[in-house]
Amino acid sequence: MEFQEKEVILAPNRRGCKKISDKSTWKREVEKSKRYVAKGPPKIPQCVHRNLKQGYKCNELTTQDYRSWHFKFNASKRFFLRKDKNNKTGIKGEPNYVYEVINYGNVCKRGKSYENIKPTLILEFL
Repeated sequence: MEFQEKEVILAPNRRGCKKISDKSTWKREVEKSKRYVAKGPPKIPQCVHRNLKQGYKCNELTTQDYRSWHFKFNASKRFFLRKDKNNKTGIKGEPNYVYEVINYGNVCKRGKSYENIKPTLILEFL
């Protein structure tokens, strides 16, 4: 009897024949990723306060001041900052969402403090 010689072909990366699914291409996962992505690039607030007697110093804020915060200014989000006695800043959410919940914590990057970024009252985001 003659033996037939067959060459053994190994599967690449030891995967075998079982197909590994890619969840990122599923319709449900694509819709979920689109749901939570920002609606546009962050917009820098434009101050409309011209009177310095009001105490607003919005014009003194620069883009670097906004970048020093470790959260993003997305077009779809609004928030309010409040300072407590211990120099910590509370962040409030959107008014119609969870406005009564306030979490105090450090808003700035490491090495920055509340006085370094000169935060001021900003009435609306455009």
